[in-house]
Amino acid sequence: MQIMDCCDSGEFFIPSQVGLPEGRFDDIAPEDDHCWFELSADGFEPTAKPATAEVSTAQLVENFAAAKEHWRDSAFQMQNQEMTL
Repeated sequence: MQIMDCCDSGEFFIPSQVGLPEGRFDDIAPEDDHCWFELSADGFEPTAKPATAEVSTAQLVENFAAAKEHWRDSAFQMQNQEMTL
């Protein structure tokens, strides 16, 4: 699967870097959270529901391919540090 091959360690990605929204748990303190989301190959399923993200399937695959070698979590880490100051 093209998207899974682009994930860090085969399962981790940063949604904002591929054009997806980032839904987070409300009960986790920002300083304890991180920017990595987990994706598994068995987590995909067909749906007839309308899209909830403003990115096409083809563009999403391209975005994952572009991010593959350059996942950046430093911006998230700096933002978290500012929130705890």
